[in-house]
Amino acid sequence: MLKSSCTDPSQPDSRDVAFSVAPRINAAGRMAHPAEALAVFEAARDEEAARQRVDRLNQLNMERRRTVKLHFEELVEAVGTNIPAGLVVYRETSPKGIAGLLASKCVERYSVPSIVLVPSTIPGQVVGSGRSIPGVDLVKTLEPLEDLFLRFGGHAQAVGLTMGVDRIEQFREKFAGLLDRWCEEAAKGCMRKQISPYHLSTATSSTRSFCLNRSEKEIVPQCSPYAWPKS
Repeated sequence: MLKSSCTDPSQPDSRDVAFSVAPRINAAGRMAHPAEALAVFEAARDEEAARQRVDRLNQLNMERRRTVKLHFEELVEAVGTNIPAGLVVYRETSPKGIAGLLASKCVERYSVPSIVLVPSTIPGQVVGSGRSIPGVDLVKTLEPLEDLFLRFGGHAQAVGLTMGVDRIEQFREKFAGLLDRWCEEAAKGCMRKQISPYHLSTATSSTRSFCLNRSEKEIVPQCSPYAWPKS
């Protein structure tokens, strides 16, 4: 595994593990079955068998990259340019294993909390993965909408959920509305405390762009005496 994925297999560092080894292990579960990753470790004492199984993980990882690229390009085209404060996208043709990766790429591209839904194996249901931006607790944001979900859980920056397909539109509208109100409160906090949006948003570029994109008509005129720092 290290020979296949690390610049110097004799001295793997944290970057090698995070960006080369881990994605190969994760690709097994995303594109096939987690047992394919376990098989590499089970074959550790048989060099030829281990090589074959690592090759399989490499193939799955390449397939994962191609699949994510293709589906994200389709997603971007479908979403268009009118991006809401909280993005919910239903991808009827996307595999379940890449929903979280697509959500992460949405956050990177649009700088808004994003949830990608895909069909469940249970008819009439969808499963979803959500990713957030710094400063927005996704679990707390979604708690008022729990009655829409069959299952729901996660942490501040990532969630998973299951819901009926007939609830998607309602969920999309309510999620965007909650995030719109979050931005409005952020703007009011800036005005009330007479501090810059920089301090309000803990200086993260994604949160600053999120607030500006969603509420710039309110924030900019009121906070004009306080300059935004350059990223």
